Amino acid sequence: MEICIKIEPIPGESPKMFGRHFDETDFLVSKISRQSIDACKDYFRDDLLKTDWQLMVELKKIFQIL
Repeated sequence: MEICIKIEPIPGESPKMFGRHFDETDFLVSKISRQSIDACKDYFRDDLLKTDWQLMVELKKIFQIL
């Protein structure tokens, strides 16, 4: 399986490089917002599984989204 991700550097910091700053063993998460959660509820509610919603709850905790 192959994936593609985009890692945006924090302003003023150098870009992060695979193999130098992180590798396949690191824990990576998707950045979410209240707006993206609401869009999932509005447009993909029936497509997402219970495990998807559980992951959303965990990401909300990580990113402190109310």
